[in-house]
Amino acid sequence: MKSDKHLTASTNFAASCLLTQKATDGDKDWFLDSGATTHLTHHDDWMEEYNGRTTHTVSIANGTNITTKECGVVKIPLATEKTMVAHDVRHAPELALNLLSVSRKAAQRKTLIFDENSCRIVDLAIE
Repeated sequence: MKSDKHLTASTNFAASCLLTQKATDGDKDWFLDSGATTHLTHHDDWMEEYNGRTTHTVSIANGTNITTKECGVVKIPLATEKTMVAHDVRHAPELALNLLSVSRKAAQRKTLIFDENSCRIVDLAIE
């Protein structure tokens, strides 16, 4: 496993989140982050099946370091009324948004298909 001290978030992505935050419920929404190497949420109440309570430091786009606490599984509600399970999600209480790592999903044999309005995550093991 890579050292979490090298985790970064994309600067462009952070700017996009700030612009779209008013049109979304930033507290509950998840933002795809092509620069993140792990999934991050500020909701400890969403965490299930804890993998451990190890503390790590994560560098974010503005150069700030934040501390993550637990690591576990989060079930993310989708617009289709189904849920997507995200594994190895780190709890980052100081983070304002929930970030879903594009590279982490790709490593789990998921394909992400983007268009101008949405992103579809396809499970290669199923489709």
